[in-house]
Amino acid sequence: MTNRKKKAAFTLAEVLITLGIIGIVAAMTLPTLITDYQKKATVNQLKVVYSILSQAIVRAQTDYGDMSEWDFGSGMDMHPGEGEPVDVNDSLKNFAHKYFFPYIKVIADCGTNNDMYCNYPISISSGITTEQPSINDYRFIINNSMVVRLIYDNNGETYGYGIFMWVDINGPQKPNKYGRDLFCFYLDRSKEALYPFGRGQTRENMLNGFRGCNNPGSWHAGQWCAGLIEYDGWEIKDDYPW
Repeated sequence: MTNRKKKAAFTLAEVLITLGIIGIVAAMTLPTLITDYQKKATVNQLKVVYSILSQAIVRAQTDYGDMSEWDFGSGMDMHPGEGEPVDVNDSLKNFAHKYFFPYIKVIADCGTNNDMYCNYPISISSGITTEQPSINDYRFIINNSMVVRLIYDNNGETYGYGIFMWVDINGPQKPNKYGRDLFCFYLDRSKEALYPFGRGQTRENMLNGFRGCNNPGSWHAGQWCAGLIEYDGWEIKDDYPW
């Protein structure tokens, strides 16, 4: 009678235990993997839009000279008297059409299109939202979905010193939140440059300061997030509020 060796095999209980362990490990690691992917995708999109806008500025300077000579709408009164016209939107429109539109692919001019794709609520911080546009706001869409908002720097008594360029890297898709998919660049007339807002601040300030990423409950929270990401070598570090 021939001896037959018994073939090794997993029992049903062993298979179920193994699958259970795999499930637990996956449940523990998958959220981290998803978050890491989201962070890298966000940084990549941020670098893309920075490149697009920067190249447009270089080309505009070839045609119109140094940025210090550009028409930033200098001298417009921030606080017009009662009944006086406010032409901030027209000035921003003229700026966009002259110095950006000829040099980038504009999908939509939101200044003449007020549908919700251009204008939607933005979450500034916990419990605070803002509706746009305002009298100091001009929007256009580039690169299929990125919404660019031009807003005059009004830290003086008149406009014309610089322009904030807010970019929503995925348009009206959520979360529409500062520091997550909405980032700020600054077009600095005196320095003749566009750079992530926050550049020049300390890292601690960009993280926890007045306009810092980790400053909940403020109208200005998150405005230095792009500068922080640039400072960290175009990475979103572990202490970044995600």
